[in-house]
Amino acid sequence: MASLLLPIIYLAFISLGLPDALLGAAWPTMYPQLGAQVSWAGGVSMIISACTILSALASDRLNERLGTGRVTAISVATTAAALFGFSFCHAFWQLCLWAIPYGLGAGSVDAALNNYVALHYKSRHMSWLHCMWGVGASLGPVIMGQALAGSGWQGGYRIIGILQVVLTVVLLFSLPLMMTQVLEVLFNLSDVAIAGKFADYLALGAVGSTTLLVSLFTGLLIGIGSGVNVVVARGLGLGSHEDVEKTIHTSLLICSGIGIVVCLVCLLLAKPMLLLLNTKEDLLSGAVGYLRIYALGMPAMAVYNFGNGVLSAAGDTKRPLLYLSIAGVVNVALNLFFVIQCHMAALGVAIASAIAQWLSALLIMRHLMSQKDACRVHLKKLCIDKAAAKRVLMIGIPSGLQNAIFAVANLFVQIGVNSFDSVMVSGSSAAANADTLIFNMMSAFYTGCATFVSRNWGAGKTDRILKSYRIVLLYSFLVGSICGGLLLLFGDKFLGLFANEADVIAAGMQRLKIMGFSFGVSALMDASIAASRGIGRSIIPTIIVIMGSCVFRVIWVYTVFAYFGTIPSLFLLYIFSWAITGIAEWAYFRHSYKKYILHGQIW
Repeated sequence: MASLLLPIIYLAFISLGLPDALLGAAWPTMYPQLGAQVSWAGGVSMIISACTILSALASDRLNERLGTGRVTAISVATTAAALFGFSFCHAFWQLCLWAIPYGLGAGSVDAALNNYVALHYKSRHMSWLHCMWGVGASLGPVIMGQALAGSGWQGGYRIIGILQVVLTVVLLFSLPLMMTQVLEVLFNLSDVAIAGKFADYLALGAVGSTTLLVSLFTGLLIGIGSGVNVVVARGLGLGSHEDVEKTIHTSLLICSGIGIVVCLVCLLLAKPMLLLLNTKEDLLSGAVGYLRIYALGMPAMAVYNFGNGVLSAAGDTKRPLLYLSIAGVVNVALNLFFVIQCHMAALGVAIASAIAQWLSALLIMRHLMSQKDACRVHLKKLCIDKAAAKRVLMIGIPSGLQNAIFAVANLFVQIGVNSFDSVMVSGSSAAANADTLIFNMMSAFYTGCATFVSRNWGAGKTDRILKSYRIVLLYSFLVGSICGGLLLLFGDKFLGLFANEADVIAAGMQRLKIMGFSFGVSALMDASIAASRGIGRSIIPTIIVIMGSCVFRVIWVYTVFAYFGTIPSLFLLYIFSWAITGIAEWAYFRHSYKKYILHGQIW
């Protein structure tokens, strides 16, 4: 694990160097706009230096209390927030204000990582560490130069801010499972952000037009992976290593096969599926190209979700996060290269995502093949065990269908969105990234719920099942509600990461103002479904989802929305469908717990 952390530490120092030369590169353009003088740049530098010294002095005490990982993550997040703050400055005093958190963050991460490397690695790595800082300091002005030629100095600070945010996600090992879920969706989210910021709103609309189809097929693959997770977790809880071994080798073949089928479907039917969604003619060609190239990474995504399911069941959530983090950083870097340097727009971000998906799959398979326990993958043992396949598919297919059903229901919502103009379509596509990001953060708790419930059931600790369910329900509700509230307050800033046009941002805010109140309501539905899945009950919850989410939403689109024809009348369907379905799913889990757990019936 120590050798695997070195690339992350090197990336941290590249990130540390990236913003250090930005002020000097951008100041000739900045100071007239800020009403400042040329010499005032020294004042900003002095504030940054003073705060860096203060935080470096306090770093030792912080490391003892929080640990190097958390200090580094918090520090990088602080510098990322400051860089985003710089990009929104309209006066010199605002720049000085944001220089304070930037300096504090930079000093802490510098001291913390230097101390960690000195204690845990050979002395030569200190030289490489500062070499990586030089790489970042050299790249910063190059990125700013590209931004000055296009979106201005504000865009340069935002690019570096995005890279800092990605690194923060990499370093947040204290929430590994949540970050794994978030990073998985960031592949598509970063595509939308970079296409929208550095190409044009047509590229944003083209990539955004595929989001529902990508979510549909990605949800299917994640669902199959969750089936692997539940069955492996129960086998480990029972102590049946032979069953675990059979499940793992069977599941790898199943996941790979489904991934290949999904890839072929997207390659052959991309255009008909997008036409079915009433994709705008000016967005169609870019959307078709993006979906076909993105599909080449689907088999790798299936393999990664298999590996993630196995390792999470065994209690190892940090390693999947690490592998996906590395792939996520590569994805963002390639996105910037293909879009800014190669001018490939939608096609470029698709190529970057496909490469990153294969990288994450290769890393997780390499680890599984080197395991020394029941979770090891032996290529010679790959075969289909009927009993194991049945258990995985009985959980995985309904779970995958459930995810796909949400996407299918949302296809009808997208048809409603597509009835408006291209600006509204692009704004909705940008706002939809908030949905995907928040749902995947909440989904991390649901994955944990299914794992804890299944493993405790296998171990006979039934008293912990309801406790796990209630904790997950509370945490997921809080995450959804807090994130929704933040979007209501700062939604325009969030949308500014994906689009430059004021009309597009205003259109996206129409969606965020409704969805911000809705996210927390979905927790009752999804937590109850995850708990039912953990005790082997997945078919009835899927039927409930079909009726409460899919059928209800279709009826809503063709009645309520058809009558009013407004954006609010379209997106209000989410909170109503989640509330109705959530009550039904809670009632079913309560019934199943009493019947199959308290009365001791065997799965």
